Amino acid sequence: MTVLAELAIPFVAMSGHLIALKGGSAGVEIAEASYALELLGGALERVIPYRFPGENGRNVVSIKKVTPTPENYPRRSGIPAKRPLLEKGACRNNAYGVEGVE
Repeated sequence: MTVLAELAIPFVAMSGHLIALKGGSAGVEIAEASYALELLGGALERVIPYRFPGENGRNVVSIKKVTPTPENYPRRSGIPAKRPLLEKGACRNNAYGVEGVE
């Protein structure tokens, strides 16, 4: 969600919305992206649980742009994924749950 926010929110008009279909762990992703959302001018508006037949469930996440995004975002290609916008001291977990292991 952090990378998606950085790549999309700068292009959302003021008072506009970013709508994202996320998996069942949307709450974790949103918590991890809270710093990025604030920095980029977005605010979580709501999370709508949705379930397709035969699966565990998904969430539709609505983020409203409430303040202008600083001009230096989005950063150049590849940087958002390599160095995501996390609060200082925060650790980003990957698929293995260990920082630095891809």
